[in-house]
Amino acid sequence: MNRRMALGLIVIASVACASGGGGGGTGAPRRNPELITRAEIEATDALTALEVVQQLRPTFLRPPGQSDPVVVYVDGARRGNISELRSLQRATLEQIRYINANDATLRWGTGHRSGAIEVTTRR
Repeated sequence: MNRRMALGLIVIASVACASGGGGGGTGAPRRNPELITRAEIEATDALTALEVVQQLRPTFLRPPGQSDPVVVYVDGARRGNISELRSLQRATLEQIRYINANDATLRWGTGHRSGAIEVTTRR
């Protein structure tokens, strides 16, 4: 009986170790659905921040079930709606992050029913 129990624990431990790596065993890092990294930005053929978002995370622009405009912040300053992303050249971008409505409201106050896009530029 003790031998079966020990074998069972070994099997459970092996399965737990094998499934803990993520990435499906390919060694590829998991992509954060709310963040576009500098590496991802540089891998696109986009010219502007808007094109980057359209190519990589189009749901940032129109979150499911929302019709209000997404608010855009650049380096912490409120800039307006998604049309502001057209004025930001890809080469100047460090990262682009989607902030959900609740977190955006906690951070910047009301007026973020569809969330916010926070752009960080290279400095």
